[in-house]
Amino acid sequence: MEDLINLAELISRQKIKKIEIIGNANNKSKLTEFYEGIISGEFRNEKDAASALYNSEPANPNFKKLKFRLQDRLINTLLFIDVNKPHFKDTQRAYYFGQRALSAVNILFGMNVKGPGVRIAERAIKKAIQFEHTEIVLSLGMRLSRHYGTIIGDLKKYRYYRDITRSFSKIYEAEILANDYYNELAINNVKSGVFEEELKEKAIEYSNHLKTFLPEINSFQFLLFSYTVFWFRFIMKNDFENALEICREGIEQLKKKLDVPENLLY
Repeated sequence: MEDLINLAELISRQKIKKIEIIGNANNKSKLTEFYEGIISGEFRNEKDAASALYNSEPANPNFKKLKFRLQDRLINTLLFIDVNKPHFKDTQRAYYFGQRALSAVNILFGMNVKGPGVRIAERAIKKAIQFEHTEIVLSLGMRLSRHYGTIIGDLKKYRYYRDITRSFSKIYEAEILANDYYNELAINNVKSGVFEEELKEKAIEYSNHLKTFLPEINSFQFLLFSYTVFWFRFIMKNDFENALEICREGIEQLKKKLDVPENLLY
């Protein structure tokens, strides 16, 4: 129920005019009642909702089906969020545009409607490159290089998108590595907060390894996780002076990059 509440509140906060779950206002369905009950605060748990909607317990099969249907409709409704509203930053708009475009491209290519798919992909990949959305660049780059290589036979465009894909695949591998190192160090901190000597040595090893990538890789994600690993290296040794200094250095490096909002970093 918590997932449904979070989804419903997100949709409500965005004030989407065309909510896919609502349907005909003159024919109020249980789905609509369920959604509105969550938004109004009437339903804060499954027991309240099942009792009001079916006069039953949450184990009722009809209520279970209703939950799944509402979740599916809420997820579909996310596509209607207007990211051009002022409270969205440029990088957020680019990220959500890229995700929508990627979904549309995959569907269009899957249905063999490649013309519109290619045009959407070419527009979206430019934004994804600009805002360093590595995964989106890789997915679209592979689609486009395959299209121009095996369908159209355009050698110039094939090589162009091939080279983009290869370049960003190296960036992506570095981002994955930095993320893995960060996660391994952070897991211990979350679980116990006590750093064993073996982990302290790993932090030094990880830091030294990540530094070898810095001359070539400087994407926002890579820098973010790398500098957090560097910080762990010093904080584990209670070397607060160097920990503070590496934070300052990391902040300066990241300020040169894009203003990526926190919800896109994790």
